[in-house]
Amino acid sequence: MKKNSSARTVVVRPIGEPIRVTMEWQPNLTVNHRYWYSRYGRPVLKATVRVWMEALAWEVRAAMGLRRFEPTQQFQIKVDFYVPTSARGDQDAYWKSLFDGIKLGLDVDDKHFTPVNGKFIAVPKFQARFEIEITPLGAAELTGGKRDQRQPSTTRG
Repeated sequence: MKKNSSARTVVVRPIGEPIRVTMEWQPNLTVNHRYWYSRYGRPVLKATVRVWMEALAWEVRAAMGLRRFEPTQQFQIKVDFYVPTSARGDQDAYWKSLFDGIKLGLDVDDKHFTPVNGKFIAVPKFQARFEIEITPLGAAELTGGKRDQRQPSTTRG
């Protein structure tokens, strides 16, 4: 562990230390069902989807602990889909909602995520869930200090 002058601690962790989260299945998470349309024709995110994504963000934050990542950190996201036997659809339809929730939790743009399809298994409805594994693809993390804290410039111009 190294300390630099800005009250931030640089911790180097192995690449293979993933963040694991399990979330309940929600029927409206697919791309085709996550919006309703206002009377003016604008798409509006359904309240149940918004609440689920916020819950996913909180679960990701809790699983991260004190770890914080750089905004340009690359991540591999692996999801095992355990969907009810009556549900239709494919894995790709769920990725947008999953990425949006994870993006809120990690505070990293979802363009830095690489999806990896895991299992897609039909189970009874009471066992339906998403098992999410988030693996940082870089080795350096920042802990402590404020996320958006910038070093003061020493040059005068």
